[in-house]
Amino acid sequence: MKVALFGGTFDPPHNGHIALLTLTRELFSPDRIVLSVSRNPLKASVLTPDAHRLALAELLADEINATGNIVEVNTRELRRKRPSYTIDTLKHLTSKYPNADFLLCIGEDNYRNFSRWKSPEKILAMSQVAVFSRQMSDEKRPSFSLVQGSAVRYVKLDFSISATDIRAALSKGDDVSDKLPRSILRYIAAHGLYQAPL
Repeated sequence: MKVALFGGTFDPPHNGHIALLTLTRELFSPDRIVLSVSRNPLKASVLTPDAHRLALAELLADEINATGNIVEVNTRELRRKRPSYTIDTLKHLTSKYPNADFLLCIGEDNYRNFSRWKSPEKILAMSQVAVFSRQMSDEKRPSFSLVQGSAVRYVKLDFSISATDIRAALSKGDDVSDKLPRSILRYIAAHGLYQAPL
């Protein structure tokens, strides 16, 4: 069994996430894709309330599952009162799927900070890592010591959509319908998310 893990704040999920998850399914043929909704300890910005981000992640899962039930949303990181880390989630999933091979899917921006993650060597020992990169050449790839037998795969994904830019655009009332699935657009509108304070 192969399980792909994709963590994020999903604030909000966007078409870049759709592309990444679709490409993960096509290239790596996982049996399950786990979306882990997190509070990223490396991000200083204030996040949208957990309940909304969880609902948005569920809508993202629904978008992918419309063509085959493969994605599940994991709320473990949200339920923990103290910061939770990818290594903790991997350990949890190892107990849930004891015979699985794990694939950690991360974007280029997160990979650049990978050496700052908790226990990066243990992560590499427990999973293969797929880095979805826009234009990361070998010379620009971050260097850190890899554990024996670890594998990092680089996947070209030229999809320059940023959740930060989407939040800024929504706060100004700009049209972002080309960047978000309709279900997520409807949820954001219904709950008045990302609007500028009055």
